[in-house]
Amino acid sequence: MYTVIIKNKIRKFSLEEKILKLKKRNYKNAEKILKKSKQEIKYLSNDFLMDRKICLSIKCNKIIAALETDPEKRGKEMYSIGFSYSLLGKSRTAKKYYISAAKNGNIRAVNALGVISVNEGKYDLALKFLEHAVKLKYNPALNSLGFLYFKMKKYDLSEKYYKESIKSEPKDFGEKFYKSEAMCNLGILYEKQGMNEPAVQYYKMGIEYNKHPRSMVHLGKFYQSKEKLDLAKKYYQMAINEDYKPAEYLLKRLKNKTLNIKMHV
Repeated sequence: MYTVIIKNKIRKFSLEEKILKLKKRNYKNAEKILKKSKQEIKYLSNDFLMDRKICLSIKCNKIIAALETDPEKRGKEMYSIGFSYSLLGKSRTAKKYYISAAKNGNIRAVNALGVISVNEGKYDLALKFLEHAVKLKYNPALNSLGFLYFKMKKYDLSEKYYKESIKSEPKDFGEKFYKSEAMCNLGILYEKQGMNEPAVQYYKMGIEYNKHPRSMVHLGKFYQSKEKLDLAKKYYQMAINEDYKPAEYLLKRLKNKTLNIKMHV
Protein backbone atom coordinates (compact mmCIF):
# COMPACT_ATOMS: atom_id res chain seq x y z
CA MET A 1 0.00 0.00 0.00
CA TYR A 2 2.72 2.45 0.99
CA THR A 3 4.72 1.67 -2.17
CA VAL A 4 1.81 2.85 -4.32
CA ILE A 5 1.32 5.98 -2.21
CA ILE A 6 5.02 6.85 -2.32
CA LYS A 7 5.23 6.39 -6.08
CA ASN A 8 2.23 8.68 -6.55
CA LYS A 9 3.72 11.29 -4.23
CA ILE A 10 7.12 11.13 -5.92
CA ARG A 11 5.38 12.13 -9.14
CA LYS A 12 3.95 15.12 -7.28
CA PHE A 13 7.39 15.99 -5.90
CA SER A 14 8.76 16.28 -9.43
CA LEU A 15 5.69 18.33 -10.32
CA GLU A 16 6.48 20.68 -7.44
CA GLU A 17 9.91 21.43 -8.88
CA LYS A 18 8.13 22.54 -12.04
CA ILE A 19 5.71 24.60 -9.98
CA LEU A 20 8.60 26.42 -8.32
CA LYS A 21 9.99 27.33 -11.73
CA LEU A 22 6.57 28.54 -12.82
CA LYS A 23 6.28 30.54 -9.62
CA LYS A 24 9.43 32.46 -10.50
CA ARG A 25 7.72 33.42 -13.73
CA ASN A 26 4.68 34.62 -11.73
CA TYR A 27 2.42 31.97 -13.14
CA LYS A 28 -0.97 32.86 -11.61
CA ASN A 29 -2.03 29.34 -10.52
CA ALA A 30 1.36 28.22 -9.22
CA GLU A 31 0.80 29.40 -5.64
CA LYS A 32 -2.54 27.63 -5.37
CA ILE A 33 -1.24 24.34 -6.76
CA LEU A 34 1.86 24.47 -4.55
CA LYS A 35 -0.17 25.08 -1.39
CA LYS A 36 -2.47 22.13 -2.12
CA SER A 37 0.46 19.84 -2.87
CA LYS A 38 2.26 20.78 0.38
CA GLN A 39 -0.85 20.05 2.42
CA GLU A 40 -1.15 16.57 0.90
CA ILE A 41 2.48 15.82 1.68
CA LYS A 42 1.93 17.04 5.26
CA TYR A 43 -0.96 14.61 5.71
CA LEU A 44 1.24 11.83 4.38
CA SER A 45 4.04 12.81 6.77
CA ASN A 46 1.67 12.60 9.74
CA ASP A 47 0.38 9.20 8.60
CA PHE A 48 3.92 7.85 8.34
CA LEU A 49 4.77 9.17 11.80
CA MET A 50 1.67 7.56 13.35
CA ASP A 51 2.61 4.26 11.68
CA ARG A 52 6.20 4.64 12.97
CA LYS A 53 7.61 4.87 9.47
CA ILE A 54 9.79 7.71 10.71
CA CYS A 55 12.30 7.86 7.85
CA LEU A 56 9.47 8.33 5.35
CA SER A 57 7.93 11.02 7.56
CA ILE A 58 11.29 12.84 7.61
CA LYS A 59 11.49 12.71 3.83
CA CYS A 60 8.08 14.36 3.54
CA ASN A 61 8.94 17.08 6.08
CA LYS A 62 12.20 17.87 4.29
CA ILE A 63 10.35 18.41 1.03
CA ILE A 64 7.81 20.70 2.70
CA ALA A 65 10.61 22.66 4.41
CA ALA A 66 12.43 23.08 1.10
CA LEU A 67 9.27 24.41 -0.54
CA GLU A 68 8.23 26.66 2.35
CA THR A 69 8.91 30.39 2.03
CA ASP A 70 7.32 31.54 5.29
CA PRO A 71 10.01 31.49 8.07
CA GLU A 72 7.57 30.50 10.83
CA LYS A 73 6.16 27.57 8.85
CA ARG A 74 9.62 26.53 7.75
CA GLY A 75 10.73 26.57 11.39
CA LYS A 76 7.83 24.29 12.26
CA GLU A 77 8.89 21.76 9.64
CA MET A 78 12.53 21.89 10.77
CA TYR A 79 11.35 21.19 14.32
CA SER A 80 9.31 18.21 13.07
CA ILE A 81 12.39 16.83 11.33
CA GLY A 82 14.48 17.28 14.48
CA PHE A 83 11.80 15.58 16.59
CA SER A 84 11.67 12.63 14.21
CA TYR A 85 15.46 12.23 14.32
CA SER A 86 15.27 12.29 18.13
CA LEU A 87 12.80 9.38 17.95
CA LEU A 88 15.42 7.50 15.95
CA GLY A 89 18.01 8.24 18.65
CA LYS A 90 20.03 10.50 16.35
CA SER A 91 20.44 13.39 18.78
CA ARG A 92 23.29 15.06 16.89
CA THR A 93 21.23 15.28 13.69
CA ALA A 94 18.16 16.31 15.68
CA LYS A 95 20.13 19.12 17.28
CA LYS A 96 21.14 20.43 13.84
CA TYR A 97 17.50 20.77 12.79
CA TYR A 98 16.41 22.19 16.15
CA ILE A 99 19.03 24.94 15.75
CA SER A 100 17.68 25.75 12.28
CA ALA A 101 14.10 25.77 13.63
CA ALA A 102 15.07 28.03 16.54
CA LYS A 103 16.66 30.49 14.12
CA ASN A 104 13.29 30.63 12.36
CA GLY A 105 11.60 31.52 15.66
CA ASN A 106 10.31 28.08 16.70
CA ILE A 107 9.98 28.10 20.50
CA ARG A 108 9.55 24.33 20.75
CA ALA A 109 12.99 23.95 19.25
CA VAL A 110 14.44 26.30 21.88
CA ASN A 111 13.01 24.04 24.59
CA ALA A 112 14.33 20.94 22.81
CA LEU A 113 17.82 22.47 22.63
CA GLY A 114 17.59 23.13 26.35
CA VAL A 115 16.75 19.49 27.09
CA ILE A 116 19.56 18.25 24.82
CA SER A 117 21.96 20.57 26.65
CA VAL A 118 20.81 19.11 30.00
CA ASN A 119 21.50 15.59 28.73
CA GLU A 120 24.93 16.71 27.52
CA GLY A 121 25.71 18.11 30.98
CA LYS A 122 25.87 21.68 29.64
CA TYR A 123 23.74 23.13 32.40
CA ASP A 124 24.58 26.82 31.91
CA LEU A 125 23.66 26.64 28.23
CA ALA A 126 20.51 24.67 29.05
CA LEU A 127 19.44 27.35 31.53
CA LYS A 128 19.75 30.06 28.87
CA PHE A 129 17.60 28.13 26.40
CA LEU A 130 14.94 27.16 28.94
CA GLU A 131 14.64 30.56 30.62
CA HIS A 132 14.19 32.10 27.17
CA ALA A 133 11.43 29.58 26.38
CA VAL A 134 9.67 30.29 29.70
CA LYS A 135 9.93 34.03 29.05
CA LEU A 136 8.09 33.45 25.77
CA LYS A 137 5.30 31.65 27.68
CA TYR A 138 6.10 28.13 26.44
CA ASN A 139 4.68 26.10 29.34
CA PRO A 140 6.51 22.78 28.68
CA ALA A 141 9.79 24.61 29.41
CA LEU A 142 8.69 24.74 33.06
CA ASN A 143 8.89 20.94 33.18
CA SER A 144 12.25 21.10 31.39
CA LEU A 145 13.56 23.57 33.98
CA GLY A 146 12.42 21.19 36.70
CA PHE A 147 14.40 18.43 34.98
CA LEU A 148 17.47 20.67 34.73
CA TYR A 149 17.44 21.49 38.44
CA PHE A 150 16.82 17.82 39.27
CA LYS A 151 20.00 16.89 37.37
CA MET A 152 21.82 19.69 39.20
CA LYS A 153 20.50 18.27 42.51
CA LYS A 154 18.79 21.54 43.31
CA TYR A 155 15.66 19.77 44.44
CA ASP A 156 13.78 22.77 45.86
CA LEU A 157 13.98 24.54 42.50
CA SER A 158 13.13 21.31 40.68
CA GLU A 159 9.99 20.91 42.79
CA LYS A 160 9.06 24.56 42.20
CA TYR A 161 9.15 24.32 38.41
CA TYR A 162 7.45 20.93 38.24
CA LYS A 163 4.59 22.37 40.30
CA GLU A 164 4.40 25.46 38.09
CA SER A 165 4.19 23.17 35.05
CA ILE A 166 1.37 21.19 36.69
CA LYS A 167 -0.54 24.42 37.46
CA SER A 168 -0.20 25.70 33.88
CA GLU A 169 -3.10 25.53 31.41
CA PRO A 170 -2.13 23.48 28.33
CA LYS A 171 -2.82 25.09 24.98
CA ASP A 172 -2.74 21.85 22.97
CA PHE A 173 -2.22 18.09 23.22
CA GLY A 174 1.57 18.48 23.29
CA GLU A 175 1.44 20.80 26.30
CA LYS A 176 -1.00 18.42 28.01
CA PHE A 177 1.57 15.64 27.57
CA TYR A 178 4.34 17.74 29.14
CA LYS A 179 2.06 18.61 32.04
CA SER A 180 1.61 14.88 32.74
CA GLU A 181 5.40 14.48 32.38
CA ALA A 182 5.80 17.03 35.18
CA MET A 183 3.44 15.01 37.38
CA CYS A 184 5.53 11.90 36.81
CA ASN A 185 8.80 13.76 37.31
CA LEU A 186 7.59 15.24 40.58
CA GLY A 187 6.72 11.72 41.69
CA ILE A 188 10.25 10.61 40.84
CA LEU A 189 11.68 13.53 42.82
CA TYR A 190 9.60 12.72 45.90
CA GLU A 191 10.42 9.02 45.69
CA LYS A 192 14.13 9.83 45.53
CA GLN A 193 13.71 11.86 48.71
CA GLY A 194 11.93 8.98 50.45
CA MET A 195 8.55 10.75 50.36
CA ASN A 196 6.56 7.73 49.19
CA GLU A 197 3.01 8.97 49.77
CA PRO A 198 3.26 12.13 47.59
CA ALA A 199 5.30 10.14 45.04
CA VAL A 200 2.45 7.68 44.58
CA GLN A 201 -0.02 10.58 44.55
CA TYR A 202 1.71 12.28 41.60
CA TYR A 203 2.25 9.04 39.66
CA LYS A 204 -1.49 8.38 39.94
CA MET A 205 -2.22 11.99 39.00
CA GLY A 206 -0.29 11.58 35.74
CA ILE A 207 -2.21 8.38 34.99
CA GLU A 208 -5.62 9.88 35.72
CA TYR A 209 -4.89 13.14 33.93
CA ASN A 210 -3.56 11.81 30.65
CA LYS A 211 -3.12 8.00 30.82
CA HIS A 212 0.59 8.75 31.11
CA PRO A 213 2.46 5.44 30.50
CA ARG A 214 5.74 6.52 32.11
CA SER A 215 3.81 7.27 35.31
CA MET A 216 2.37 3.76 35.10
CA VAL A 217 5.84 2.26 34.79
CA HIS A 218 7.28 4.24 37.69
CA LEU A 219 4.31 3.32 39.86
CA GLY A 220 4.83 -0.32 38.87
CA LYS A 221 8.52 -0.06 39.83
CA PHE A 222 7.57 1.51 43.16
CA TYR A 223 5.18 -1.33 44.01
CA GLN A 224 7.71 -3.90 42.85
CA SER A 225 10.30 -2.40 45.23
CA LYS A 226 7.75 -2.85 48.03
CA GLU A 227 7.13 -6.50 46.99
CA LYS A 228 3.55 -5.65 45.98
CA LEU A 229 3.95 -7.68 42.82
CA ASP A 230 0.28 -7.89 41.78
CA LEU A 231 0.07 -4.09 41.77
CA ALA A 232 3.38 -3.86 39.91
CA LYS A 233 2.09 -6.22 37.21
CA LYS A 234 -1.15 -4.24 37.01
CA TYR A 235 0.59 -0.95 36.22
CA TYR A 236 3.13 -2.51 33.84
CA GLN A 237 0.22 -4.03 31.93
CA MET A 238 -1.56 -0.67 31.85
CA ALA A 239 1.53 0.86 30.26
CA ILE A 240 1.71 -1.97 27.73
CA ASN A 241 -1.92 -1.28 26.83
CA GLU A 242 -0.81 2.28 26.03
CA ASP A 243 1.83 0.80 23.68
CA TYR A 244 4.75 1.76 25.95
CA LYS A 245 7.47 -0.71 24.96
CA PRO A 246 9.76 -0.50 28.06
CA ALA A 247 6.91 -1.90 30.15
CA GLU A 248 6.95 -5.16 28.17
CA TYR A 249 10.51 -5.91 29.28
CA LEU A 250 9.77 -4.99 32.91
CA LEU A 251 6.66 -7.18 33.08
CA LYS A 252 8.44 -10.11 31.43
CA ARG A 253 11.37 -9.82 33.86
CA LEU A 254 9.00 -9.62 36.84
CA LYS A 255 7.07 -12.72 35.70
CA ASN A 256 10.32 -14.65 35.22
CA LYS A 257 11.49 -13.61 38.67
CA THR A 258 8.18 -14.73 40.20
CA LEU A 259 8.38 -18.06 38.34
CA ASN A 260 11.94 -18.69 39.57
CA ILE A 261 10.89 -18.00 43.17
CA LYS A 262 8.02 -20.52 42.88
CA MET A 263 10.33 -23.16 41.39
CA HIS A 264 12.73 -22.87 44.35
CA VAL A 265 10.04 -22.98 47.03
